[in-house]
Amino acid sequence: MIEARSTFRSPREVLFALCKRQDWKCAYCGQEMSFDGASSLTPAIEHIIPIVRAGRSEPDNLAAACRTCNSSKGDLTAIEYRAREKLRAAEALGDMKDRLIAKAEFFEARAKCLAEEAARYAAEACGLRQIAGPL
Repeated sequence: MIEARSTFRSPREVLFALCKRQDWKCAYCGQEMSFDGASSLTPAIEHIIPIVRAGRSEPDNLAAACRTCNSSKGDLTAIEYRAREKLRAAEALGDMKDRLIAKAEFFEARAKCLAEEAARYAAEACGLRQIAGPL
């Protein structure tokens, strides 16, 4: 577990701690990351539930991802992103059965995340934030 955010002095220290926790592997593609400069495998702080989707900058919602995965994930949650990547791989192979299964899994993941967001918003609107907890 990463220490409370207030113990870090800079975003770089947070990123270093995330990388260390993940053994310097990207949270999504699993490739080894490093601070070598302009590489696409340079780590970046990733919000598992994006800020635009009510995610918070708290240790349990942060991961280290390579810049390629971080930028291609966009505003998807981690679950949605993995499902979309699986769908893309199935589409690249061209097998209709695998494509349909992957598409169904993607929409199922998307529906689950949207339902969780709706529950979180409802809980916060009712003042139940502490009960809602992390997703």
